Amino acid sequence: MKEEATWSTVAALAKILITVIVVILLVIGGRMAYQFGYRVFSKQAFSDPPGKEAAITVREGETVSEIAEVLEEKGIIQDALVFCVQERLSEYRGEIEPGTYVVNSAQTPDEIIQVLTRTPSKIEE
Repeated sequence: MKEEATWSTVAALAKILITVIVVILLVIGGRMAYQFGYRVFSKQAFSDPPGKEAAITVREGETVSEIAEVLEEKGIIQDALVFCVQERLSEYRGEIEPGTYVVNSAQTPDEIIQVLTRTPSKIEE
């Protein structure tokens, strides 16, 4: 009897521990998902005006992910993954054109995407 009570107690404690761990993981995961969603939909510029300008060259066949990595490396955007999601959700999805563009860290992601969708001749006009 004493042994059964001990195992029952251990089993109950294990269930409580597992429940606590699951709740903690859900809270952490929920918080991370909220923060990611907030960054995607808030569409804030990386820095305040005047910002930092950089020339970006988009090559034929280059993916949005590769472009986003360059933008992040040059300090124009904060997070390449967030930028990729923003591009997928934008009205300019899949319209980024090859060319050389000047972008600024004070531009919103939508403004940067819009710049990258213009052909080089439209920028010069």
